[in-house]
Amino acid sequence: MARLHEEYKGRNVQVVALNVIPASGEAAFLAWMKKYKGGDLVYATDSRLQVAQAYGVQYLGESVFIDRKEQIATRALPPGLSYEQMKQIVDQLLQ
Repeated sequence: MARLHEEYKGRNVQVVALNVIPASGEAAFLAWMKKYKGGDLVYATDSRLQVAQAYGVQYLGESVFIDRKEQIATRALPPGLSYEQMKQIVDQLLQ
């Protein structure tokens, strides 16, 4: 996610890491960010699952790609997509 965020910075793409398990806490997430060089990736918590439910997220690690009209363009279930697959999806959404 961090790599995708860095590559598309300034190109009208927003990558957001959404934590639905607040018990894992901010400290755990910040450690993960440091390990994977998350930089200024946007991080949000959704302890009430409002965002997850609005976009039909059902699994931890699920990736949801939302288009300019705020509609789900595609989703990927865990174990998820490779970086190249995510990049291809984002490139298609930017066309």
